[in-house]
Amino acid sequence: MSPGAAALASLLVTLGRPAWWALALTAFLLRGGLVLYLVPIVSFPSPLAVSNVVAPLIVPLALGRIGVEVVILVALTVGGLLVWLVGGWALAAAAEGALIRGVAEAAADEGLEGRVERQPAMTGDGVVRRMLAARLVALVPLVVATGWGAVAIVGSAYVELTRPLDVATPLAVRVAAGAAGQIAAIVVAWLFAEIVGGAAARRAALEGASARTALAAAARDIVRRPASMILPWLATTAPMALVLGGLLFAADTAWRALQVGLVDPNASPVAVALALLAFVGIWLSGLVAG
Repeated sequence: MSPGAAALASLLVTLGRPAWWALALTAFLLRGGLVLYLVPIVSFPSPLAVSNVVAPLIVPLALGRIGVEVVILVALTVGGLLVWLVGGWALAAAAEGALIRGVAEAAADEGLEGRVERQPAMTGDGVVRRMLAARLVALVPLVVATGWGAVAIVGSAYVELTRPLDVATPLAVRVAAGAAGQIAAIVVAWLFAEIVGGAAARRAALEGASARTALAAAARDIVRRPASMILPWLATTAPMALVLGGLLFAADTAWRALQVGLVDPNASPVAVALALLAFVGIWLSGLVAG
């Protein structure tokens, strides 16, 4: 079967199984996608407000003085991240494992079974633990890159807060420009975690492989056959990112219009109701697209 025919068959199978949409959306939201859906309804502070909040923490840190409030903030942040990674990602692994097994069974029924699409060797908590372990270990390069990049980002933020040369450019853009190399390394590490971690999780779910074996096989695959792993990921992720980005931008526009209508005493109730329906419809469309 040609790749085009296989893609069409996969689309038709997916359309006939709405439960897969719920499983995929659950895994996506629990692994951090929920933040994207909060963007249209969260008002971000102005650069001046950000400076007032961040400067008391950034300046002492850049000068080598770590206060108690910084330690408490870091501890709370790390603790929250650990709870999210262990708890939220475990639920995401359970949803992803159920989806992968469902896809494998459907592929076998449709005669599309391939090299690794076989009956899973394990089910239940064993698969979830192995998938979670594979995902978390794949995050290690991202954690290292983030820790290394945070130093440059803090330094760049300190310079822009204390000695800005271009106040016309937004603060976030100036900080990003000052730590462009480190941010690029973080993005590459994130791509590695997504592609290799996802491939390893599939092996753990389908073959019952241990986290170490699955990660080693996924790492070998991306080194030996990078195009076969990176291109399919880009082909599926890029269109979804464009569609989802457009829907979230539209949801943000509808939300702003709704806010204006709610505070305007002269606004028509019908117009406000239509704006509310538009926002809800666009936002829910974004959930479906995700």
